[in-house]
Amino acid sequence: MCGITALISLSGTNIINDLYESLYHLQHRGQDSFGFSFLSEEKIKVIKEKCLLSTLSNLNTKNINTSIGIGHVRYPTKGENTLNEVQPFLLKGKHHTISIVHNGQIWKTDMLKKYLDTHNIELDEEITSDSIILLYLLSYHLNKHETLTEKIIKEIILILYTILEGSFNCICLIEGYGLLTFKDQFSIRPLILGKKDNNYVISSESVSITSIDYEIVSDIYNNELHIFNDKYHKILLGTTYNIKPCIFEWVYLAREESYLYGVNVYKSRYKMGEMIANRIKEQIKNIDYVIPVPDTSKPVAL
Repeated sequence: MCGITALISLSGTNIINDLYESLYHLQHRGQDSFGFSFLSEEKIKVIKEKCLLSTLSNLNTKNINTSIGIGHVRYPTKGENTLNEVQPFLLKGKHHTISIVHNGQIWKTDMLKKYLDTHNIELDEEITSDSIILLYLLSYHLNKHETLTEKIIKEIILILYTILEGSFNCICLIEGYGLLTFKDQFSIRPLILGKKDNNYVISSESVSITSIDYEIVSDIYNNELHIFNDKYHKILLGTTYNIKPCIFEWVYLAREESYLYGVNVYKSRYKMGEMIANRIKEQIKNIDYVIPVPDTSKPVAL
């Protein structure tokens, strides 16, 4: 389970410091590696390292001037743990060069393998992360079109819904176009939109939005496509799926200060602890100690 973030300034101001700070507040979601990609002189540049963001003393952002960028911290659940798997990923296409960050887990189903074979989509075998499935599928469909429109992108996302199974929050940076973000059909992983003046932030948790003095706009849901280029566009996909968020976000992954789908993480853990305590007391009368392991269970223990 990873953490993703994006910063966009529609007025063209430099967002690199906010992007760094936003990703820093997601480091608990992935401590094996981090990376950024951003537009510089109309080309996508990538920085990625196999270490904690906070421990890299030689990361120099002073010479970076960009109005749009994405970031990722990785906690590997599938695939190897090498620099090849560190996100963001970058892929050059016939018409469009794209970079993506992904949080979730995509299942390599027989239907997916058949689709890749049928359309001659060959994945990079040196990258073992399941996230490159999204990279190559997006690139394949986007590069069918020399010019992109909201209608075309919406149709592509709906095609992905029919192909992919699993969880995916995806933010995609496209050279010469802008940025888009979308989720899986069931909103399994959290993704939140924030705003300050003419700047927007997208993040896995509210804490990385409020910590950089942006205001929460809303959670991003499964039937939404968000596009940022000359302006901000929110597009409804017209699909109706049940929302099935992962309970592990509240139990373990998220920081206590965060709100996910309007529910505070600390309060949810405390309430779950109350419910567990009442069930235990029905069966055990004399309790000597309550020990929280790991630290995330402290509110439950209280």
